[in-house]
Amino acid sequence: MRRSNTSTNDEWELASTVVSGFIARCMDVCDGPSGQAFRPLRLLNSRYASAASGTASMVAEFEAATGWRIIIDDVDYTEIVSELVFAENNAPLTYDGWIADASGVVDVMTSTSMLGPIDRFIQADDALNWPDVLNFVRTISSTYAGSVVGVPMAGQSFFMFY
Repeated sequence: MRRSNTSTNDEWELASTVVSGFIARCMDVCDGPSGQAFRPLRLLNSRYASAASGTASMVAEFEAATGWRIIIDDVDYTEIVSELVFAENNAPLTYDGWIADASGVVDVMTSTSMLGPIDRFIQADDALNWPDVLNFVRTISSTYAGSVVGVPMAGQSFFMFY
């Protein structure tokens, strides 16, 4: 929800900071104590998502905020599911996450075991301000089988899954 006394750039900065912080806190919970050195994170990215959502600028902001390097592998948006199926069957540790249109969630859920609920992370992170996210995003486009499986990155329906 946009605050009437802030600019679009201010809102972008706020949303970007909150999403970066949320991911950093998830990483701390999942992978070890805060401050632990991580290998570079590798994300599979739809070229279409990258162009539409400004992935490069968000990656730069995340790297600056966390100190974690991110490697992006771009593929055509029609290849996301087949690439994830290949990765799961042949190299399960290939990707730490992926960025795709929300419409691909069903295909990923039914074709792989690479997506799981993140509700507990959302509930534990007050800074994310999940109730302020559009109801459609919270209840439809970021959910599967009643659980939240992704967080929005921009006004489009692209999400980062991990």
